[in-house]
Amino acid sequence: MMGFLKNLILIYFKNICKLILKIKKPLVICITGSAGKTTTKEIIWFVLSQKFGKKNVFKNFESLNNEFGIPLTIFLAEFRPGNNIFLWLKVIFMSLVAFLRKYPKILVLELGVEKPGDMQFFMEFIKPYIGIITTIGEFPAHSQFFEKKEDVAKEKGFLIENLPENGFAILNSDDILISENAKRTKAKIIWFGKNKENDITILGNGRFIFFGKEIEIKIEPYSSFGINFDLPLSCLLGVARAFDLKIEDIEKVKEYSPLAGRMRILKKKFKKEVIIFDDTYNASPVSYFYLFEIAKNLKGRKIGIFADVLEADNFAKEIHEKLIEKINEIFDFVILIGPRFNTFSKNLKIDNLRFEFPKWEEISKIIPEKDFDFLFIKGARAFHLEKILKIWNLEALECFCSYKKPTHEISFRKTS
Repeated sequence: MMGFLKNLILIYFKNICKLILKIKKPLVICITGSAGKTTTKEIIWFVLSQKFGKKNVFKNFESLNNEFGIPLTIFLAEFRPGNNIFLWLKVIFMSLVAFLRKYPKILVLELGVEKPGDMQFFMEFIKPYIGIITTIGEFPAHSQFFEKKEDVAKEKGFLIENLPENGFAILNSDDILISENAKRTKAKIIWFGKNKENDITILGNGRFIFFGKEIEIKIEPYSSFGINFDLPLSCLLGVARAFDLKIEDIEKVKEYSPLAGRMRILKKKFKKEVIIFDDTYNASPVSYFYLFEIAKNLKGRKIGIFADVLEADNFAKEIHEKLIEKINEIFDFVILIGPRFNTFSKNLKIDNLRFEFPKWEEISKIIPEKDFDFLFIKGARAFHLEKILKIWNLEALECFCSYKKPTHEISFRKTS
């Protein structure tokens, strides 16, 4: 019965969304990938809303990126209905009045692909103008529902397959699975990556060659700690090219501040003042290895609180054993949480504690007794690692942005 009701709701959502988008005709930017989707979405939205106005640019609320979250975004909802029947009634009402409301001119949509058919479902009612694939990686997120990683790439590739000829595909040339699927699009491709033959070359440390011109984008205080957002900034530069944005428009991103749990920098006084990297929102293998690369380049004593990766069950042993290898190389002490880390950490050589399930009060008392300079916290969403931050009542080192009312019209680069 519940399955029938769910399918009925999805059919309604799909058809009403298709009608809304057909009538309102917003320009749609879609972002998918195994890591970096949310930060890419936030950064693109931030710059475009500074340029064209917040009322003209709309994005997913938080990470509402699934088969229900995308329709909610198209209805312009900025809340999670959860199990609240009254909020779902509000969603239905919003779907009906969306035709009467002043509608944004640009939608920035983060599309989550968890199982076969997800992207095909989205493309039945979304007509994107710009499609971005951030990365697939060696161990793609949500791969437990796919037989092999090539199938993940194929499903995500339906995004660029549905772009129009005058649209843009912004693709990561460093990811072989993305490169192999690039031939599926008829849109103009903007390539980014480390190779100097790309349209956007990543030089590292916030430096890029942007269509032949070297530029530097540093978001402080994050750049000071080696967090350069190279992947999402590359995607932003691709969008900037499509919109013909000026360098001064792009540089507005320097005022961007990450969301809670998305590589946010915090500080706390324990035995001494320490820096904490809050990456608690989720954990794909790609994002884990990126975090470890940042930790590797910092000088000082490093400890970590790490929980299982839950979105790649068919690679669980290989993923967690590789994570243990990196932990041995980089960290002085770790707390590991979850059955996968407990099962696959026999080669762990450094000082550690292991918990099958998190005991936050106990952990919150252990950490302050340690001598360290940097603490890294990351794990799957199901573990709710942010709870320890609430216990400590942390202060964020954030770059608060100033918002000015824009006066610009929206224009786009023509493809040839």
